[in-house]
Amino acid sequence: MKAIKAYAKGWQFLFKNWKMCLILYVFNVGFAIVAAFPLNNYLQSTVAHTLSIQESLKGFNYAIISDFLNEYGSGLAVIFNQSLVIVFLFLLVSIFLTGGILNVVKYFPTRFEHGIFWQGCIKYFWRLFRLTFYFLIVQGLVLFIAYKAYTFTAGGIDFFKLDSDQQLVDAFKIVLPIYLFVVMLLFLIQDYIKIHVVHQEKFLLTKPIWQGVVSVFKNILPFLILYLFNLITFILVFGTYWLVSDSFQTETLGMIFLVFAISQICIIARIGVRLINLSSVGWLYQSVKPNQLIA
Repeated sequence: MKAIKAYAKGWQFLFKNWKMCLILYVFNVGFAIVAAFPLNNYLQSTVAHTLSIQESLKGFNYAIISDFLNEYGSGLAVIFNQSLVIVFLFLLVSIFLTGGILNVVKYFPTRFEHGIFWQGCIKYFWRLFRLTFYFLIVQGLVLFIAYKAYTFTAGGIDFFKLDSDQQLVDAFKIVLPIYLFVVMLLFLIQDYIKIHVVHQEKFLLTKPIWQGVVSVFKNILPFLILYLFNLITFILVFGTYWLVSDSFQTETLGMIFLVFAISQICIIARIGVRLINLSSVGWLYQSVKPNQLIA
């Protein structure tokens, strides 16, 4: 089956391109350090020398949080605005690196070369940026439609006009599965179109997007099966991380360092899952016959 073979090729790609995984890890950690500076400076100037931090490590404490917000809450608005800028910059960096990943995927199974990676980062940034922007609009539209469908199915969201809150629960059970399936399908199509855009070498995206959508639906079964394999891998990785990290109580310095080490392993695992997903989709793309793409 093509989907199973593509999934296996994804793992093969990961182990063969471990150097690229390290590059992505360095970028992630470096960006996290830069992003943490504003919050670190804020905490240093507020509660760094109080005992409240040690108390809060034992678990959620409403009294400490409430006192903190009352005393220092005004500074959080500045941190929030800085966070929005950081999130946008992270999106740009992620798109930049994705171009390099896809360029390496394009030349797989050749060995990893830094030149191919960095060339892809620069060459495909603008195309992938526009593609991401288009799909963000589509995702926003889907979310808006889902919200309207939810309010219509529930008969409104005004609690005073509802006969029972069970209406909200029932509507949620109907709309949520449909919404999640549509979102999953959009992510699947977006990954495929990313690969297609890199292979087509066309600046304008109208034709590659149309070709990608048509090709996905003509080969929907193997792409869905592959997506489910990658989704299960994602769930297993992060489910394991959540169970392991949740079992530790961060009350001592040693435990804090242990949780930090586990979080770094999680970052590497997240990068690995991403590489497996893109490379397996790339292999499946290359297995599609040219005549299955509409000119």
